[in-house]
Amino acid sequence: ETVSSREIRPFGWPLLLLFLVLATVISIFGWFYHEHQRKQALETAYQFLGAVADLKVGQITTWRNNRLSEARLFAGVAFVARDVETFLADPASETARQKIMDWLTLLVPGERYSQVALYDAQLRERVALVPWPEPPGPRLQEPLATVFRSGEVLMTDLYHDAAGGAIHLDIILPVFPT
Repeated sequence: ETVSSREIRPFGWPLLLLFLVLATVISIFGWFYHEHQRKQALETAYQFLGAVADLKVGQITTWRNNRLSEARLFAGVAFVARDVETFLADPASETARQKIMDWLTLLVPGERYSQVALYDAQLRERVALVPWPEPPGPRLQEPLATVFRSGEVLMTDLYHDAAGGAIHLDIILPVFPT
């Protein structure tokens, strides 16, 4: 005996409807599960990025404090003040200039600084370790004047130079004759 297609059909519609309902329910739960997982992944990523940002802030703060400490130490060393006084008294003296160049060179190892220069109280550059690609001009005058007035080490904000757009930061320290 064969079963006719009419006998099977009554069972087809309810099964199809049951399949559609189950597929819809599974899809809805799957979507909610996916959204929950996506939100958890985003939250984890934000926490990770926050931790990395906190570490970077700590590194930058440590770097900044180290540079300022070095500058304060260098500004207070007696031989630096003595050599500056000798050089400013006789700028034509090659021996005095060489002493200045010797200790300016101490600041450059490890490429910490791209330029090291000595300015007098009239804010004129007297010695530069390497030639400036472009003279600093007026952007350096205000921080220099502030340092000469206050006698304190100063770190400027980041800025772009005019030639090439490189980013720079100046650390200016006072060296007063003894």
